[in-house]
Amino acid sequence: MDNDSITDIAWPVNIESIAKSANQPTLKKHIEKPYTKKYRRCFGIVYYPCSLWCLALLLLLVVIILAIIIALLIIFVGKNNQANAMLLAINSTEELNYTTNITEPTVTNASATAVKMIMKMVMAMTTTVPVGTTTTPLSCGQSCLNESWISSAHSIARWPFDGSYTDIINGHNGFPSAYPPTFATGYILQAASFNASQQQAMHTSFIPLYNVSFTIDAWIKPTGYPNPENHSIVGLCPSKIVNKCLHINIRNKKLYFGFYNDDLQGGTEILLNEWIHVAFSFDKVTSMQTIYLNGYLDGQHKASTTLEISSGNFTVGTNEGVNFGIGYFQGYIDQLSIAQRLKSSCEILEIATLAARFKFDIPSPYTDSGPNEVATTYLDTSIVVGYLNQAISFSGVSMSYFQASGLTSLGISNRAFSLALRIQPQKLSGTLAHLSTSSLGTGSQCFPLLGFASNGAIVAQVLINNNTVVSATGPILPVSSTWIEVVQTWSSTNGLRLYVNNTLVSSVVASTFLGSETTPNYLTLGNCLNGRDGRCHNGLVGQPGPFTGAIDDFRLYSRELTMEDVCTLTFIV
Repeated sequence: MDNDSITDIAWPVNIESIAKSANQPTLKKHIEKPYTKKYRRCFGIVYYPCSLWCLALLLLLVVIILAIIIALLIIFVGKNNQANAMLLAINSTEELNYTTNITEPTVTNASATAVKMIMKMVMAMTTTVPVGTTTTPLSCGQSCLNESWISSAHSIARWPFDGSYTDIINGHNGFPSAYPPTFATGYILQAASFNASQQQAMHTSFIPLYNVSFTIDAWIKPTGYPNPENHSIVGLCPSKIVNKCLHINIRNKKLYFGFYNDDLQGGTEILLNEWIHVAFSFDKVTSMQTIYLNGYLDGQHKASTTLEISSGNFTVGTNEGVNFGIGYFQGYIDQLSIAQRLKSSCEILEIATLAARFKFDIPSPYTDSGPNEVATTYLDTSIVVGYLNQAISFSGVSMSYFQASGLTSLGISNRAFSLALRIQPQKLSGTLAHLSTSSLGTGSQCFPLLGFASNGAIVAQVLINNNTVVSATGPILPVSSTWIEVVQTWSSTNGLRLYVNNTLVSSVVASTFLGSETTPNYLTLGNCLNGRDGRCHNGLVGQPGPFTGAIDDFRLYSRELTMEDVCTLTFIV
């Protein structure tokens, strides 16, 4: 490398010109040296001292260009109506009127689909709300809704108790005691009913839980505490030896999970005559025992070792080793499940609180994809292009509806709940979601959960007593092909809340929710059927009846979705 300054350069010389100059004495015979420009060389690259200034100017130019681009993006994002119009045009060109007998989805134009996805991302960052509406913008945080958590992996037994003691996984069928449990209305369809005074119970063949991680969960409804201490849910206890006796029960009105003298007790008192979800998990790696109640942590303890049982009967409703004879369960047990793996806290929360989910996607658009597989009926609907794959479309005729039944959680008074869905309204009238104790939309309890007010504003509602419906009124929504995210939540702590497109648009104090306390309950989408003309408490829903438009990805939870959950739902694609 040569970094020396170069000043003397051999320039070409014209000999004839020099000669002529010599013959002209009156002229100055001094020939001035041409202008010599200094430059440097570094690693073979020639540069001039002024290059640093050029670089600074170039950087300044780049900053100015970036500032202009950012300003244009801000202006573009702010013009949400223009984005809506573009999405309207795209959706209009690819609208597909699917019918229920379609088996293969139609392939749309790839470029239009790509543009549509970009527009969805832009619109997800914006919210159109009428002037004067109080809004609270949200920011996403940790949530269990960013994927589907429920899995059947490593399931080794499951008893639905729908009229039998059959294990639908591996043939660990139940053998009832001398006085067999009966069957009654359960959390889902039917459940096993246990009478402690009659010592009703059942047992199965040995289930291998030795030296493995495992999770046992079920829906239970205790109806009494007749025993002095224990009310056994399940057990595997051939002998009362430390770490060789699994006992899962309610002890002194709290959940209990033990390996015999290596035990864990929950922290919540269990009330009678109420369906609850219980889960008991053991992590072989950390030796951690965990109790969950309704999807939430209720107790945790580190065991000294794994469960060390290699034989014996698995029992339900009693325990052969712990307080045998005076430890029978009193109440109902439903959907008892055993997995030879550790279920995550998010998976357990979803099992316990996702009451139903309808994606409306081909090939099974009317099937519940949630953990409870609730029954459905429908009439005068079609399957169309949705926000996510396909959606259900309501024609607006008097009997156009979709209905799910057996939703026990919506019948429990003061049990928190949430509805989440995307809608594409063609008219701002009618009922979006209606709750009733009759399939006709009427009954001892009936009212619209979601609908439209007489001025077209969206309304969320909750029944707080026999004569009062509390309403939370949101904005007047646009009528276009834009998909709008709507979330309604209720809890005794936060009352009734209504979110539209990731924004809290209305919040109303409502500390109670009156459940029907009966099963089944019916949730009707797109209609209230006969629940009009004063037959139900319609609140502020101006014209209860058929809805005209489409609904996609409907979810019902038996818990209040958090702001993080609502925000996460917005960005699911």
